[in-house]
Amino acid sequence: MGVNPDIHPRDFPKHWLRSVQFVHISTMSPHQQAEFISFIRQEAPQAKISLDTDHYFFDRPKLIEEIKQNFSQVDIAFANRHEYTLLKDTIHSLPKAVVKFDKEGARYLENGKEFFRLPAPKSEVIDATGAGDMLAGTYVSLNLKL
Repeated sequence: MGVNPDIHPRDFPKHWLRSVQFVHISTMSPHQQAEFISFIRQEAPQAKISLDTDHYFFDRPKLIEEIKQNFSQVDIAFANRHEYTLLKDTIHSLPKAVVKFDKEGARYLENGKEFFRLPAPKSEVIDATGAGDMLAGTYVSLNLKL
């Protein structure tokens, strides 16, 4: 899955932590994500946090509970259709969420209510690797005042 199991929150330089406005935590194990969320909340309380997960982690009920806990601690969640189905109540409790529906585009939610839909552009998908992170990065760069 391309996840680096050795990355740790202490890898961030201290000067960056004082000035960071937004941190996106992409796909990694729920345990790793929890470490990052806790660290950023403690060391960079001014930062907004977004989170994405991967439906491959949804094969064990314990992991689903960890993912729900992680989602409940962030400012914005990114989820695909399958993840949204499993985490709907948690996602609806968040201030902001983006739900990705593949060819149907994406939906933006605020406090559990659909704010708007954005259709997907017509394209030939060759490899979707990183598409969710690109969406999150674009969203964050355009909405830093979250």
